[in-house]
Order: sequence, then C-alpha cells, then structure tokens
Amino acid sequence: MVGGNCEAVCPGDPLFFTLIDRMLRKWLDGPVQQYFAKGEQVSDTLIVHFQLFFFEKSFFAVNMEFRTERFDEVASIFQARYGRPHSTRKDILKNAFGARFPNVTYSWSGPTVVIDLLKYDSVTDGRASIGKKDVLEKVEMTKRQGAKEAAKGF
Repeated sequence: MVGGNCEAVCPGDPLFFTLIDRMLRKWLDGPVQQYFAKGEQVSDTLIVHFQLFFFEKSFFAVNMEFRTERFDEVASIFQARYGRPHSTRKDILKNAFGARFPNVTYSWSGPTVVIDLLKYDSVTDGRASIGKKDVLEKVEMTKRQGAKEAAKGF
C-alpha cells in the first residue's frame, strides 16, 4: 500500500492500482511526493520497506524501514560501506505506558548526501534515511514558509 504497510491493500489486490492512482494524482499537486515500495528480503532474516521521496518531481531521499531487532545487522552493513559513523547520538525514548527504550542514531554526512540510521523510529521499527542535502534544505525551507503562511491567519 502506498504510504503504509502491505497488510491493508497489497499489489495483488484489485484496489491497489486504484489507490495508487488516486494518491499519485493528489501528491503530484504538492511539492513533496512520497511513494511506498513493497518489502524486500535482503537476507534470510532481514526484510526492509522503502519510501521514496520526490521534490519538484526530482528524487531526493529514501527511507528504509526494518524491524528494530535487526538494527545491529543493518548498522554493520552501513558501517562496512560508509565506515564509522561521523556522529552518534544516544537518547532514551519513552512510550505511552512509561516503558523506556535506549535509542541510538548513527549519522554520516558527505559533501552532497546525509545518512541517518535510527534503532527506533517507532516501537517496532528502525529506519535508515538517505537524502540529498541541498534538496532536504529546500524541503525544510518550504515547510517553514508554509507554516509561516498558515500562521498569518491567526
């Protein structure tokens, strides 16, 4: 399913293409488009889901979601490819029931690309984000301008 997991509407479901068409039409009118890709099995135990992001019809970022218990496996793949993280941030997350989770975020930053790897993006999932710096800055500026414009009416 676009923008969610495949438990509700999957590519084999006749509603799938109807929903994709409706969502694509909506997103093509906005500055940022987001597309969800079905889960891909990377290894015997690692399944990831991808979200692709476009700004002004140009690709600028991808999110990869995975089960948080696979964080060490994913981190080792990234470290083998990109070396030691340029920065590491450790936080304690707390859910609605008061349970605490030690979170870690690894970051790599190059001349044009930034990578963030989070152990917990939600209670069950971790996330890796890879994006082009210049476009990410443009998207953030557009969001801030939109919020400023919305606040003018108050």
